Amino acid sequence: MTLFRRTVQIEQAKNDLLSALRETGNLARNSVSSAVRGTDVLSGRVDGYALFIDLQEGNYSLRYCIKGSFIGQLQYDCTGVEKSSSQMLSAPEVDIFPVDPAKCQGIFFARLTGDISALSSDIGAPDDVGNCILNLTHTQGGELRQINIDLAGNNISQI
Repeated sequence: MTLFRRTVQIEQAKNDLLSALRETGNLARNSVSSAVRGTDVLSGRVDGYALFIDLQEGNYSLRYCIKGSFIGQLQYDCTGVEKSSSQMLSAPEVDIFPVDPAKCQGIFFARLTGDISALSSDIGAPDDVGNCILNLTHTQGGELRQINIDLAGNNISQI
């Protein structure tokens, strides 16, 4: 019975994360707002949204990102938290970690196009080469699920 519970929890967590990634992409693609006098000024400055993985806690947060140029290189500042998930709501026993945390701490979706890039930190240059693989593991062991994010092909799938 314990194995069945772990399997159900990790499947639900995987489905929740896939949904969160797709919702973030949709939010970016459908974000056509612009700054208008008397409205939210921030919404007109947002250049995209990112799902960031907390490497210590194994959970994620949705952040808005603003494009800037730091030291002559295009970078995004994704320090503004839009929505936080202190733990995976469906399964707090499941942790999320990128296989390559030096490259894939954040999954960025560009406004209007939804193009996917990887971010190595909350302020960083976008990387759209290769893949990001996210591991979902159960804290009680025995269960692993993976999500592959194809950065060049702008595709999200389960492995």
